[in-house]
Parts: sequence; C-alpha cells; structure tokens
Amino acid sequence: MANRGNQSPLCGVPQHVADVLEGALEGASGGVFPGTVPTLGGDDLAGVDPALLRMPLERILLGALPDLALVFLHATGVLGAVLPEVTAMIDFKDEHARHKDLWTHTVKVVAQVEPRAVLRWAALVHDVGKVKTRSVDGKGKVHFFGHEVAGARMWKRIAVRMAFPGDQSARIRFLVRNHLRAGQYEHDWTDSAVRRFGLGMGETLDDLLALSRADITTRFESKKTRNLRLLDELDDRVRAIRDRDSIPPALPKGLGNALMARFGLKEGPGLGRVMGRLKDLVERGGLPRNASHGEYIRHLEDHPGDLGGCDS
Repeated sequence: MANRGNQSPLCGVPQHVADVLEGALEGASGGVFPGTVPTLGGDDLAGVDPALLRMPLERILLGALPDLALVFLHATGVLGAVLPEVTAMIDFKDEHARHKDLWTHTVKVVAQVEPRAVLRWAALVHDVGKVKTRSVDGKGKVHFFGHEVAGARMWKRIAVRMAFPGDQSARIRFLVRNHLRAGQYEHDWTDSAVRRFGLGMGETLDDLLALSRADITTRFESKKTRNLRLLDELDDRVRAIRDRDSIPPALPKGLGNALMARFGLKEGPGLGRVMGRLKDLVERGGLPRNASHGEYIRHLEDHPGDLGGCDS
C-alpha cells in the first residue's frame, strides 16, 4: 500500500495502522486481503486511543466476511493490541480436547449472526468470560460456570475503553449476560415460564434469539436442527402469549362486587351465570370490552332477563 504520510484520514490513526484496517475492510467486504502488511506490536499502537479504532472495527465486523477479517487482524497484531480479551481465546487450548476451540467457534458465530452492529459485537465477545471461568471436575468434564456474568463485566471495561455509546454498550452487555437463556428452553416449559422469559428479555428478544441461533455451531446436523426448532418454538410461544396478554379482559376487575351491591346477588353459581352472560355479550360485540361498572349495571337494569335464574 502506498505510504501517504505519518497520519491517515482515520482521524489521528497512524498510517501503518490505517493500512491494516483498510486491508481488513477490503477483505471483509468481499475483496482481496492484502498480501503484505506490517505486523504490528504493542509499541506500534502505543498512544493510539482505542476509541479511534471502534468505528473502523465496526465497519469490518459488518462486512460479508468478518470471520476472515478477524483472522487477518489477529495475524497483523491489531486485534490483540485493541482487544486482548478476544485474542486470549485464541491460545485458550485444551490439550485433551474436552471443549470446543473458542476462537474457531467465535469467528463462526460472528459470521453467522445478522450483520447488525450490536449483534456482531455481542457475537465477538459473548464467550470471553470462558477464559476466566474454566474448571474441570473430578470426572474430567470441563465447565464454564458463570462465564456469561464474567463476560458481561469484561465487556463493560471494553466498552469504556473504546468509548461505546451508552445505549449500544448496555444492549451488548445484556446480550452477553443472557446469551445462554434461550438455549435452556425445552418443550415442557409452562406458559408462565415462557411469559417470564419474554418479560425478562423485553425488547431485546429478537436480538437475543438471533444471537442464540448463530451460537449453534455444532457439526452434527441433527443436533443443529433440533436446537433451531426449539428456538423457533420459543419465539412463537413468546409472541403468542404477548398477543394474548395484550387483549384486555372482557370484564373489568371488581364487577362482581359491584353487581352484588347493586342487585343484592350472592357470590356463587348465580353470580357466575350473570357474569358469564355479560362476558358472552362482550365477545359477540353486544357490549363494550372492559368498560366501566356502570355500563354493565345499566345493561342489566334495561335487560332484567339477564339476571334471571340467579341466587339472590
């Protein structure tokens, strides 16, 4: 690449660093990665504000080939200098192959997830907490207990260092903290459990499910198919429950007490029949939904037959 002086157009980024970033962006966009670029060490990036590199890295992550671009950035030394928490996963090996290679998994998740900034950043850092939380039990099984919590804490430090906007940082942190939640779903979850999950995820539901789908990197097609179907089922159930919950009840709270006070009814089957008639009228469009008590009382005063056959 041509040397255009000591400073690049990237707002204070040294030219040799900009050359690497521009090469990564070209490759990530579907072009050709440059064959010769400088390999940079910590000294080459000393004094470079990490915040200046946030947007160039984001553009690279949003490319069509972010996985190859990340490998390129690691080879040049830029990724390790800017995001050592990420490159720590590269050398995080298990000589007994008791867990999947974190770096290979991570770049695949980044490539699989939708090309939106929040999702690509969350995919890049979702497993950084595993480096600090790996343990092996007495049977030789590897665990990463609490890695999502550790990863969320690590992301918070990264976000401050790279001057992420507060809302974007908070959303990414939420995704890292909760990226295991959807994958815990099974068919036997009750509607109450699904409702709690949906409420807890709030407006991040789509992002969380997108990250969860991308996080499936197993080479076994049957397992991949099953896990994707479970996520689709969870998605459908959350939306169906939200739709049902958004419909106001047919009758307002406290109507039974108001009817007992006005008509001298007693609590029991008779009152239940009156309430049933009113609810049926609401569902058929004969009465407004969830109106004031007075609306239903006036109807019964005008149609005393709807009070017939009740205990008084």
